[in-house]
Amino acid sequence: MATKFAPNEVYVKHVLEPSFNRHRHRFLKPILGIHRAHTLMLGKQKIISLEQTQALLQSLARLDLARYSTRAYDPQFEDLYFMLEHALMEDLGPDVAGNVHIAFSRNDMDATMFRMSLRDDVLGLVSLVLALRGVVTRVAADHSHTVMLAHTHNQQAQPTTLAHYLMAVEQQLNRDTERLLGVLPRLNLSPMGACALAGTGFPIDRDYVAGLLGFNGLVINTYDAVSTADYTAEIVAVLQVLLTGLSRVVCDLMFWVSNEVNALELDRSFVQVSSIMPNKRNPVALEHVRSMLGRALGRAQGVMTAFHNVPYGDINDTADNIQGDVEEILGQTQGALQLLTQILDTARVNTELLRQRSSNSLATATELADMLTRECQLSFRQAHGVVSGFVDGVTQAGTTPAQCYTHYVKASQAVAKERMLLTPEQFAAALDPQSFVAKRTVAGGPAPEQVLKQIVQSQTAQAQAQQEVFAWRERLDSAQERVARWSEELAQLSRQGG
Repeated sequence: MATKFAPNEVYVKHVLEPSFNRHRHRFLKPILGIHRAHTLMLGKQKIISLEQTQALLQSLARLDLARYSTRAYDPQFEDLYFMLEHALMEDLGPDVAGNVHIAFSRNDMDATMFRMSLRDDVLGLVSLVLALRGVVTRVAADHSHTVMLAHTHNQQAQPTTLAHYLMAVEQQLNRDTERLLGVLPRLNLSPMGACALAGTGFPIDRDYVAGLLGFNGLVINTYDAVSTADYTAEIVAVLQVLLTGLSRVVCDLMFWVSNEVNALELDRSFVQVSSIMPNKRNPVALEHVRSMLGRALGRAQGVMTAFHNVPYGDINDTADNIQGDVEEILGQTQGALQLLTQILDTARVNTELLRQRSSNSLATATELADMLTRECQLSFRQAHGVVSGFVDGVTQAGTTPAQCYTHYVKASQAVAKERMLLTPEQFAAALDPQSFVAKRTVAGGPAPEQVLKQIVQSQTAQAQAQQEVFAWRERLDSAQERVARWSEELAQLSRQGG
């Protein structure tokens, strides 16, 4: 009996008590749902009598969830599983309550509750990613004409628009959404009925239990059902991709909010002052997002390492021992997504400063080379040489590109003496950032009409993903309601003497 359990106090402190607290906090609801579904199956298969089925369901309903969710660890019970079993026995006696765990093991229960909790977590994360995508798309729509400098290798590269940049972020988030939703068909499979690892000789119905718990099907091999942890590894890997992508965006945002750049200003509700320097307006909310992402990535790597070089079977390394890390990863990811969504939703863009910097830069040099190729019959490599010489001249002179037509003439004559020169008007048009962007009408380019197409496509994709989340939640909620209704109907029969 579990009451004879007498663990070492150090073992309690570092292993049993933390595990118990995690189970009562995170897994109590799935555990009770699994017990109800399993009891209904035992009754349906006539493994236990109708009277026992009714009594067990009534006793499960009498368990005080609020009490168990806050209860301290009791060392006379190894874990929550045995504590709940003991409560049922005190209520019904061992002759009835002792049957609740026929063809039922902690092994398949644990694997099942991990999956049940994770599927809810994944759906919650998808909803948070969709909320961020909604803000990103809205801000993009507001800034389809906001010209800004894009960078490659931390150097000014070409003009684009803020909308074009944000829609690039949105495309990445769309793939993150697809990856998160993509794990659900493999995650939402039921291990129940695997028992310890070899199943059972009782005539159970695994599919029936799977349906009651909202699963799409079974982890068919009973050894695999209690041994695998690849569903957790897959989720963690998908989150690593999401977290890494977000960290790159945050890196850009941190650059944009610096005093020297001043392209973005956070809302005052996300800014803190210095305790000593009156001039400071610290964008620390972004630092916290960056820190959350980093901590989650660190934990994720720890989880993946825990899978390395351990036996393929039911084992704590890849099951209960990583649950605290998984919960921390999920919490940090949720916090980062929520913070970043609010930060972007309330930030102010310095559009005029971005425009001025684009106009005063050499980032339109590609268009100047393109125009020489189109208008002056130079090969692109020759045109590239002309413009490269022009850039050197402007840089050495320390003037703005628009003021340096003479530098262009000199560079052009050095490379292609006999070729036609661009007129001053053509030269000025080639260097105009707004014109540069407008010409980029290639599919997916920064021209406003192309960005608008991307926005419309993304809004459609977001709506479809939201519908998929809704369908998943409806399925899971319906299963939960079905178990509650059938349990209550059996209890009513018992109370009516039927």
